[in-house]
Amino acid sequence: MPTTGRRARRTALVSFLVAGLLAVTSSVSASTLATLEVSTDRVRPGEEVSFTGWYYNDVKPVIIRWNALDGPVLATVAPDTFGAVHNHFRSIAGTLTIPPDAQPGAHVLLATQDFAPPGKITWGVPVRTQIHVGDASVQTGLETLRRPRALSVQTVPDGPALVAAGAVGAAAAGILVGLAVLVRRRRVAP
Repeated sequence: MPTTGRRARRTALVSFLVAGLLAVTSSVSASTLATLEVSTDRVRPGEEVSFTGWYYNDVKPVIIRWNALDGPVLATVAPDTFGAVHNHFRSIAGTLTIPPDAQPGAHVLLATQDFAPPGKITWGVPVRTQIHVGDASVQTGLETLRRPRALSVQTVPDGPALVAAGAVGAAAAGILVGLAVLVRRRRVAP
């Protein structure tokens, strides 16, 4: 039967592991995703619309498509850098023209980008954003009206996100130190 000291160490180990798993899973769910935003979500057929997006890789063009991954190409843009802090991420900006034969109702713009070589990762691609063709008073009843306009509202990490990332790193370091101490004590014990 384990002694009280061993039981306490096991409880501490399990606690560290659970805390580490929670920290890692919360940081993964807060990963930065590529975004696509349009200047307006209500348009007419043939109208020109400007768009922006963030967190793309720097080596592949971004292709904006209409309604499907294999839909008509509305724009192709090369990502640009947008700051020294995020020099491995790139932004996109440009204009596209809504197809002249677009039917009234909800539609989706999709931004796609081929996978980058190792070390250059783009998360959350393809990105979709909703756009509505026609008069705002027309009710279409399409289910796509419930889709989010963008996958990410925030485009730049803020203070709390950076603090959370630091806490995750500290938790991981604590788990590793705790495991090393437990393993060392086990080897030393008679």
